[in-house]
Amino acid sequence: MSEQTKKKRNGRSSRVKMTPECYVLKKLRAERKLSMIQVGKLMDCSDSFISFLENGRAEIPKTDFLDRLLKIYDISKNAFHERCRRFEKEETDDEFIIKALPKLKPDQKFLIKSLVKQYLETPTPPKS
Repeated sequence: MSEQTKKKRNGRSSRVKMTPECYVLKKLRAERKLSMIQVGKLMDCSDSFISFLENGRAEIPKTDFLDRLLKIYDISKNAFHERCRRFEKEETDDEFIIKALPKLKPDQKFLIKSLVKQYLETPTPPKS
């Protein structure tokens, strides 16, 4: 399948390409405590499109759309681009564990296995 046929309407793609811009836009929205639905309404677009932007399924527009979005997030274009340049993806707990596991000695792995096993066997108290 050619790249052109993978493209969908409105610049959306079936391919995911997470860029620093995607992560920074998602973080900006979270910092403002805004939902995708709220941002979509403010931008006069669907919350799905906001999701596509944040998750690398749509290219970040270089038009006035980006300017309006950054205005909602109360950040200048220069500050946004600076955050993108300085961006470092935060490592998830899973990524950390997977990366650390080969570095552990057998006795350390045994200890972790015991702790995890004990944790999984302990019933979780109901939330009140």
